[in-house]
Amino acid sequence: MALRFHQPPGQLFTCSTWTPPLDEQKAIARILGTLDDKVALNRRMHESLEAMAGALFKSWFQELYPVRAKVADLIQEGVLEIGDG
Repeated sequence: MALRFHQPPGQLFTCSTWTPPLDEQKAIARILGTLDDKVALNRRMHESLEAMAGALFKSWFQELYPVRAKVADLIQEGVLEIGDG
């Protein structure tokens, strides 16, 4: 069941809202931006770990031999990324 609210056109512009001061808005935006960056980093890490787990699974259970990969090979194949974070 949907709730419907009707606001007469004449009263539409009489509504008031509160907004925090500009410096507080900027601080909130900075925190939210930092959280967005962290979410993106976590997603990239998840993708990398998932790719590594998939490679290990394929090696152990489909190709029947253990993986002996070098870091340079993993970086070149795009499975491993080394950064400053």
